[in-house]
Amino acid sequence: MENIISSKVETLPPTYVIPMHERPLASVPIVKEIPVIDLGEEQTVVAQQLVKALEQYGFFQVTNHGVPENLMDKAMEVYEEFFNLPMEEKENYANVAKILYTSNRKNYNSKEHKYLKEILEHNSNIDGQDKRIWPSNPPIYRDVIGSYSSEVRKLSMIIFDLVSKGLGLEEGYFGKDHEQKMIVHHFPVCPGSSSTLGMDGHCDPNLITIYQQ
Repeated sequence: MENIISSKVETLPPTYVIPMHERPLASVPIVKEIPVIDLGEEQTVVAQQLVKALEQYGFFQVTNHGVPENLMDKAMEVYEEFFNLPMEEKENYANVAKILYTSNRKNYNSKEHKYLKEILEHNSNIDGQDKRIWPSNPPIYRDVIGSYSSEVRKLSMIIFDLVSKGLGLEEGYFGKDHEQKMIVHHFPVCPGSSSTLGMDGHCDPNLITIYQQ
């Protein structure tokens, strides 16, 4: 059962208590404004805005992105329903399908402690073969997340092409052999939240990460 967490943690297990020297005790400066880019504007202008945002910040927010809002909401509902499944059922996805785990298997866990979260991660590529290991419960998971991942892929390709344009590169330069993963982080409600963390400092190794806000 070490790969899954109850949707609501009644008592914080000792393995999830983060040592004092690893807690972010110093105040973190808050950036009041980040680049907000309207993808519906003229492409040359948007391309320049994207490149500038990446050079100065490394991230940005987009509007008029084309992903239907009702589909975004439905995807979040389906994910929430998945994480609320009985522990026994989630255990199958953790130990058999191996698409559910408590922390990044590469570097987030130590022998002493873990970060308090569950992660659902699976490939979501164009050929659709990945769906064989996707959750079959909720029953609409594969249909909804399949549609959602397709829309997110379209958005990533739009961004890739615009960045290529802004850098003076050929169209499709960043989209070659593009693979996609869907990753969902679930942070359960717990007591003693000041004693634990859901994630530590890290860098994403992929070309682009698209967050649903």
